[in-house]
Amino acid sequence: MQLTEDKIAMLEKYPISEINISLDGTSKEVVENFKDGVEFEKILLALDRLSKSKLRDKIAVTFVAHKNNIHQLPEHLHLVKKYGVQTIYVSNLLSFTKENQDMVLYTENGNAEVDKIFAESIKIAKRNKQVLQLPLTKPKLKGCQACEAFFVNYNGNVSPCDFLAVTTPFTLFGKTVKNPPLVYGNVLFDDPVEIYRSKSFVEFRNQHRLGKKVPSVCENCIDAYGLMCSNRTVHLP
Repeated sequence: MQLTEDKIAMLEKYPISEINISLDGTSKEVVENFKDGVEFEKILLALDRLSKSKLRDKIAVTFVAHKNNIHQLPEHLHLVKKYGVQTIYVSNLLSFTKENQDMVLYTENGNAEVDKIFAESIKIAKRNKQVLQLPLTKPKLKGCQACEAFFVNYNGNVSPCDFLAVTTPFTLFGKTVKNPPLVYGNVLFDDPVEIYRSKSFVEFRNQHRLGKKVPSVCENCIDAYGLMCSNRTVHLP
């Protein structure tokens, strides 16, 4: 919502690979009821400005799917096509606590109704020549891709991701788990490359890469099971 024409003009000077806009619906009511402080019109204005800029081929959109907006996904593909968006990422809602569990779409046995909406959306994306990346509705241990990079907090501490940099509650199928922060080093005192190549950090990443048994601190995070950002299924036009 802060992408003014001046800021876009400044961004045009850099070798940007992608600008990802969060848009979780096609109507003001649905979008603004989901996130505090969001203005639907400002998001569309940002997309419009980007579509008229030198970055028009770099625009992507992320749609966080939940029970109150999933019906709008097919229409969402048409809406963003108007702004030249060719890549749409869909993620399931990550509910850290039990408070919003009634909004999530994934279940232990999948979700046939959502899968039908996904199938319709795939057809639309192909006709629109868009790339659609979809999560699973039934968990499958795949490992998380976030730890291929690493997160550095304001103190310089290195963690596999922003969730593990703090004590984050993870809720999966009614069970909530909290773990203390996981830190592998500090960039103010240690060589970042050496931190990344340390035996413990390499072992952590390898567990995710193998997709057989993730580290215990990640067992309740939906991103290890193909339900959020990591290892989505990519549908090409």
